[in-house]
Amino acid sequence: MKWVLVVAGGVVLIIAMIANANCVSKALELGRDIGGPLNRSQVAAKPAEMDKYMAQVQQGMEKYGLTKGYWTWFGINQNVDTDFSVAYQSVLNIRERLVTIMSFDPTSTQYQVGLDDIRGTIRELHIGQQSWNNYQHSWILLVYAAAVVLLFVGLARLYVDS
Repeated sequence: MKWVLVVAGGVVLIIAMIANANCVSKALELGRDIGGPLNRSQVAAKPAEMDKYMAQVQQGMEKYGLTKGYWTWFGINQNVDTDFSVAYQSVLNIRERLVTIMSFDPTSTQYQVGLDDIRGTIRELHIGQQSWNNYQHSWILLVYAAAVVLLFVGLARLYVDS
């Protein structure tokens, strides 16, 4: 009976670690499905290649439901910088502009300036998928805190009783 709190704290700690592994796994998936293609599109040489990567970004956002809502914690600071619908619309606009640029002569100034402008837009585009993932898994901190409390109280009682 003396070890109940320590064992419970250990179990809760294991649960928190498993949940944390899930959070890391989701972060890797988001990086693969959204972050990676976004980075690749910025350095792509041709508009068709950029569009291919931006299509992957669009699909990733749709896959995880990041087409509307905000990625802020507890509704604090909801604005255009934290709005998924604004980021999603930016992705769609970039794809439309790439289609237009594909029709230009690759040796023209119009083509080069257009690509440079889109690269700049992509560079500044912050979708917020990792922040959203952190928000979705923030409850894990409470589980870790509960584990620490249980372990501390359990070990303290064992020390006092001995």
